[in-house]
Amino acid sequence: MKNLKNNFAIVPIVLSVLSVFIACKKDKVAPAPFDITKYVMVGKTVSNHLTTSDNYQYLLPFITTFETNNTSKTFMLGNDWNHTFTYKDAVLTLSNTRYIIDENNLTAYAENRPSEVFQLVIIPPNNLFNGNSYFGYRRVIPNGLVFYAATLKFSEYQFGEHLNDPFVNTHYTLIKNIAGVYKSQDEIQFWVHINDRLEVSKGSYTNGSVLTGTFNKTK
Repeated sequence: MKNLKNNFAIVPIVLSVLSVFIACKKDKVAPAPFDITKYVMVGKTVSNHLTTSDNYQYLLPFITTFETNNTSKTFMLGNDWNHTFTYKDAVLTLSNTRYIIDENNLTAYAENRPSEVFQLVIIPPNNLFNGNSYFGYRRVIPNGLVFYAATLKFSEYQFGEHLNDPFVNTHYTLIKNIAGVYKSQDEIQFWVHINDRLEVSKGSYTNGSVLTGTFNKTK
């Protein structure tokens, strides 16, 4: 009789534990589908129309953005292209190119160029340029053997360039808080943050020269 009473005492405890387990199971929410519009694709890709005298494989930085209406835009030095895109089952179809997306590691590569791995970066909430300075060297194309040192300094809407301490007074256009472009009658510059560095490119409309390089943040 005593054992029977003990068993009846255990029943409410077991039922209570089961109810908590079932409630927790019900509370589990399926992970939200991957929303590519919250990301940009960044990287450096081979330029087919520019070569160096020492056969250096010339890479240009770029950024591709994704909007909610399935339109997309790629920015690169001197060029920007509008696309339409679809995204399904970790495959991004951008115009006529299919990209395989690793949603866990946030990487992407084109089916026809698997050696080029690009990154998907969540769009930053704030301007990554604002208040920062970067120093580095640009390599001249097509010569490939000449380098120029420079410091780039940014505010929220303007930038300056000089060897040491630039005066910030030139307006630039911000792209998704992570990239930027400057255009004038004489030149164009494009910059994008990749792996905590600033990938830069610069072109002259006057003499047709192109320079590219990697800059590090100085402050």
